[in-house]
Amino acid sequence: MAILAVTFVVFLPSLNNDFVNWDDHLYVAENSQIYDLSPDGIKTMLREPVAGNHHPVTIFSLALNQNISQLDAGSYHLMNLLFHLLNTFLVFVFVYRLFNKNLVVAAVASFLFAVHPMHVESVAWISARKDVLYCCFYLFAIILYLEYIKNGFCLRE
Repeated sequence: MAILAVTFVVFLPSLNNDFVNWDDHLYVAENSQIYDLSPDGIKTMLREPVAGNHHPVTIFSLALNQNISQLDAGSYHLMNLLFHLLNTFLVFVFVYRLFNKNLVVAAVASFLFAVHPMHVESVAWISARKDVLYCCFYLFAIILYLEYIKNGFCLRE
């Protein structure tokens, strides 16, 4: 829990950031896809690229963000930070299980993951939502795979 609190404090200044001129306007402010959560709008998110890239899950998450807080940049940054905190927790869980419940190794690994400068862009840049989402799905997948390897868990049974 302390690691998550420290991580939150480290990234707290990012909540004061605004949209950047690089491509936040393409993904959020000028993206008509995020304003329509109807079934037709969701079909469009699944089919149409944005700024030459196809990330429907990212666009859907931005649409949910827009639906909750419109164009309040702080809320988009907060969502990226919350995903990063979840990812930090998932790293802890993964390493804890991988190293036979070694609390020290898991704490050090998750802390280094949490505050490593490599993650600043993913947390502090709204359009980098795809990175924190990818990381979340990947970590869930490797935790489930580790569970499968250790316990032979199979969904078909």
